[in-house]
Amino acid sequence: MTSYPHTNIFHGEKKTVATAGPHIQVLDSKSGKLLHSTVSFEESKLDGVLKAGPVRCAAVDSRCTHLATAGDDKLLKVWAIDNLQLLSERELPKKPTQIAFARSGQTIVVADKFGDVFSYPLTPLPTTTLTSAPSTEADTLASHENSSGGTLVLGHTSLLTTFLLSPDETHIVTADRDEHIRASRFPQGYTIESFCLGHKRFISAIHIPREPTAHGVLVSGGGDPELKVWDWRAGRRLYDVAIEDAVPPFIAVRRRQAKRGYDSDGERKPPGRRWLARQRRREAKAASGAVMPADGDVRSTPEVEKAKVDDDDDGEGGGVGVEGEGEVEVGIEDDGDDESGDEAAEADAMPTTASPEIEERPLVLVVQKIDTLKVGGRLAVVFSAVGATALFWFVLPPDPAAVSGDPLVVHAYDLCGPVITFAPLTGSPDCVWVSVDAHWAAGGPSPDTPSHVRLVRLALDSASEVSPPPPLLSTLNGASVIPATEREISALQLYESLTSLPKNIDATHNPMIRNPSDASATQVTGKRSAKAAGKMRTRMALLKQGAGIREEPPVKKAKGAGAEEIDDVMDES
Repeated sequence: MTSYPHTNIFHGEKKTVATAGPHIQVLDSKSGKLLHSTVSFEESKLDGVLKAGPVRCAAVDSRCTHLATAGDDKLLKVWAIDNLQLLSERELPKKPTQIAFARSGQTIVVADKFGDVFSYPLTPLPTTTLTSAPSTEADTLASHENSSGGTLVLGHTSLLTTFLLSPDETHIVTADRDEHIRASRFPQGYTIESFCLGHKRFISAIHIPREPTAHGVLVSGGGDPELKVWDWRAGRRLYDVAIEDAVPPFIAVRRRQAKRGYDSDGERKPPGRRWLARQRRREAKAASGAVMPADGDVRSTPEVEKAKVDDDDDGEGGGVGVEGEGEVEVGIEDDGDDESGDEAAEADAMPTTASPEIEERPLVLVVQKIDTLKVGGRLAVVFSAVGATALFWFVLPPDPAAVSGDPLVVHAYDLCGPVITFAPLTGSPDCVWVSVDAHWAAGGPSPDTPSHVRLVRLALDSASEVSPPPPLLSTLNGASVIPATEREISALQLYESLTSLPKNIDATHNPMIRNPSDASATQVTGKRSAKAAGKMRTRMALLKQGAGIREEPPVKKAKGAGAEEIDDVMDES
């Protein structure tokens, strides 16, 4: 029977908090006893937990007294860990990407998908205070309104993937999907300290070591085949750590390209509005004289041929790019009408039992999390990758800020299942909790029930699992396991970042040119609609305009006598 994996583990000296799907659990760190769980809530409270969906973001304060969570309902919830009581909830303007507590525990910092970072007080302000408070200049700079008492710290023009506060909390370091790392003052985010520029692909994980001697060092990673080590205060790259040979052999989950009309899980998408409109016209044509066969298609008749022409036009301006025949929205690829399910709906009209063919895509590297441990008296950087079955680490030089002359060796410990998350073991500097997708298998969910959580002890060049297992580990793999259906596990979207973060797998791809080998839209080969050709002409015109190439407009000749005289006048002008 399948069960929820642990998506977050926060280990404290006295209590440990774990999240699994939509549920939250509090355990005793020493005895391993399960103290509280949302599974045991009364029916009314349990319904609210389930309707909120999986916990997407979570954070625990330094004293392990409060837990902040957010899910698909965009509600920032604050829980008391002692009794797992919901203290407050407030609506966030956009879906969050990360949550963190300030060191005092009285401020919650939230980043969202629109690139903004807001700070919230631990206890929400009264509604009357929020409505009467005047808007500040910072509020006008936010990309969206915030009615929950959030204070804008800073903003990016791209999806903000991760952030962290410096150990002294005087700075906030943020990273986005467009390869940017920014170090700003906190909470005065408008004062930028430095930029760490050098990544060629998205950034998904950053970390500042807790060791006092390494507070000026930042380790970052994402879609590049190396981790980068920075002096983040100066914005200077110290050195790179190549991971392209160590990580890919362990990546077991690949990005999949679904057949048109299907999502990445092979499920058919609902039909679009235009397909439904075309279907209604087909049925009307069939009722007026055409014959509808059993397979749901319309046989070729003069009326149906005219209907096909109407379907191709469909009020969309078939001659996009030609004056008077349509309009072009510059810089917008999607016209706002999702037809992703049209071909799936076409397939629904015909009896079929075959499953959609899903094409395997190239390997995608996404660094998931970065942390540091003290291993053998040395500082080791530990990291994981989305869909990889191993935990990786390498040892930093004695002076982490010094440029290393020799390449650093990356070690791996295979856990035989994709790593979901990991967390250091409090009180043991060389041990780490590792949560794995226990039911994953290459051919689908595994019928076995292996361990969901492992406790791994790292050495300088090797690793092993802690034996005998402590009581807490036994509880995480036993009493705290929550059954779930395959659909509920799929809703967790454990590997969604393999699809959402990469903008294009090919690094040489220019998003303004669909086919770089083509010089103009008229040279495009293959089947292409008039609308797509119009978009291509617009892209080419924008590229030429950006390069400073100016094309003379075509000369319009007047009809009839006197056309040559008009041409001469236009030439002289």
